[in-house]
Amino acid sequence: MAENLGEVNPDLIIIKRVSELPSDANPQEILGANTNGRLVRTQYSDLKASVTSGIKGEATPSSSPTTWAPGDSNLYERWDVKTAGTYTNFKNGATPPVPIEVTADDLRNNYVQIWVTNGVSEKVLSEKPVKDVTDTFEPENNQDPQGGKQINDYYTKKTVVKSRNLINPAAVDFDHYYSDGPKAIVDNTGFNWVVTESIPVTEGKTYVQSHDPNNVPIVVGGYFKNETDTTAVANIVGFTPEDGTGAGFTVPVGQEIKYVRLSINTTDNTHSEIAGNYQLEEAPYHSLYTPYFDPIEITSLKPEFNSLNNWSGKHITHAGTSIPAGYPKQFDLNYRYPDIAANRLGAIMNNISVPSSTIRMTKSDGSAVAYPLRAFSNEASTVNYQNAIIDKLNGPEDPALVALDFGVNDYVADQSDIDNYATFDMTSEDRATFIGATNFVIKKILQAKPTQRIVLLTHFTDTAVAFVSSYANLNKAIERIGEYWGIPVCKVYQKAGWGVKNGVNILGTMCPDGIHPASMSSDYSVQQLSRIYGDFIESI
Repeated sequence: MAENLGEVNPDLIIIKRVSELPSDANPQEILGANTNGRLVRTQYSDLKASVTSGIKGEATPSSSPTTWAPGDSNLYERWDVKTAGTYTNFKNGATPPVPIEVTADDLRNNYVQIWVTNGVSEKVLSEKPVKDVTDTFEPENNQDPQGGKQINDYYTKKTVVKSRNLINPAAVDFDHYYSDGPKAIVDNTGFNWVVTESIPVTEGKTYVQSHDPNNVPIVVGGYFKNETDTTAVANIVGFTPEDGTGAGFTVPVGQEIKYVRLSINTTDNTHSEIAGNYQLEEAPYHSLYTPYFDPIEITSLKPEFNSLNNWSGKHITHAGTSIPAGYPKQFDLNYRYPDIAANRLGAIMNNISVPSSTIRMTKSDGSAVAYPLRAFSNEASTVNYQNAIIDKLNGPEDPALVALDFGVNDYVADQSDIDNYATFDMTSEDRATFIGATNFVIKKILQAKPTQRIVLLTHFTDTAVAFVSSYANLNKAIERIGEYWGIPVCKVYQKAGWGVKNGVNILGTMCPDGIHPASMSSDYSVQQLSRIYGDFIESI
């Protein structure tokens, strides 16, 4: 309701243009609308002080405005705000005064300031200009804003790395153990057995338990359908791995088995501490002990952006012995030189190398090699030319390159056929010999896929400090196989420079155990091999 101002004499109303009004460089008062839309008077000096006051600085929740008391000159301040929180010393004009609160949403959507007039604070929000970013990164789009997350998602991938050792000591149930009689998790009073948590497994996969301090040759445990089940589908029936260490088992197929729980020893009946290191891993035989770790998410460049060469995103299958497997650190990718080389090329490495493996099935006289079921040309081996290479051809993991990296174990097993490389019948496919078995595998691969690229690798030195007197004939035999088939040969021994000359044992430094580069305390020798191998791949 408007105030009653009485009757207005229209004769007293004078209408003028703004340009006709008299000017005053130093007015005392001006008229303007307040926040309610009412016409009010404002002291010009106050308005001028407010408008011309600069930014006092950046306020934080612990900052304080300039002290002002009634009777002081009018005081105006403006503070920039970039931190969410309660600004205890900046209080508004409420009764009683309340501290200014700045939220994360305030800062996300606005430019925020605190204006202070004679000790009274006010939060002032100026909305930021908003333009939606594209949902996905478009490299050719230079018009629309594109967010950092979208760009990151475009160029990178996330990989979850899980522990090789599946037994988590921190998750052991110290109050129970697995009893194979009732096939159930039961109270362990009076027993020095405890039970692991439910460990995810896959039907048809083989696992091995090792590093039991008592070296028990059996697995005591059960198969379960659900993580919380206490009654098992069946007891685990194990086997002794080929190397005679630990206890293995293969998860039955068709019973909806998703977990296992294993009984392990404690130091005593108080169930306070596990008796030593236990390891469960997906493998046909045990490896060196590695502690359990929680899954880790790793962000890396997608293969197509990891390199500008022709190998980016392509699959490489590398078959060989403990040397390319990275023994004795074979489950650490930082010690597997084929994997390092492939990563630098942006390729996808399928390293199927097996420690102690040969390519030949037997010795020349038909007697057994040390590990017959690690012979790559033997279809009965866990890893062999058929299931690891030929079955992958022309599928999702079709290799652009197959590398055969055998020889050392073949030569240690039987030197006779290799030492006669110069006169060996190169048409032979006799799997009792190194050259014949290599010919057999190469022929099988090319029969399945005539366009398949194959390479061979020599040993990294002619010099031997363990097992045999020299590897020179082995390297010449590998080169002759390459010449026969027209296959590129990576002559590692010519590039590495590892040997023993004039009393300087470079080989012993690079391979402290005499044969494995990964036995070095650092990854220096493995990195050198990876560069030789990577440069070779880029050259073909």
